[in-house]
Amino acid sequence: RRRELHGRVAAALEALAGDDPSPRTFAQLARHYTAADDGAKAAEYLIRAGDEARALSADPEAIGHYRRAREFLSRLGDDRRSRETLFKIALVHHLAFDFEGAERAYDEAFACKVEPGERPELCERLMTAVFQPGPLAPGVVYVADTSALTQHLFRGRVDVVERLAGLSLDELAVDEHPQFTHVCTSPLG
Repeated sequence: RRRELHGRVAAALEALAGDDPSPRTFAQLARHYTAADDGAKAAEYLIRAGDEARALSADPEAIGHYRRAREFLSRLGDDRRSRETLFKIALVHHLAFDFEGAERAYDEAFACKVEPGERPELCERLMTAVFQPGPLAPGVVYVADTSALTQHLFRGRVDVVERLAGLSLDELAVDEHPQFTHVCTSPLG
């Protein structure tokens, strides 16, 4: 009976909030869906409440929301979102200078066996010529010519495809200008 009442309260709150609920209602929706034992909705709102708590530097609350969300995600068999939630827990620990807690959460996240997701089909290609960057490593992102490219590489949006042999896309002269690189983007996902 109690679960049913919490479910009805959660549904009413959700209906009142509309398609874009206020961040202040996430914790209340999470609480009622948790008490109603509605795993999918509880996990969704617990994660959103955790995100809001993290944004306000309410670290214990954020971690509590994320951990409860992981319990529901585990019951639902959603390993991918459970792992993503572990990364969020690690981030909260890290931002609170709790590096040991962050390391434990990262270790747990990296130990999760998650199948790789499907790569979206290419729908667009952007081509540009840029100076050939130096070593693409996170430690050298302060170098102007690698900064933007490195940022996109680590987001998985850019692949260095081939060297251009000319000054522009119209002038292709083999081996005359190896300092330029052809870059194409993957579709935004």
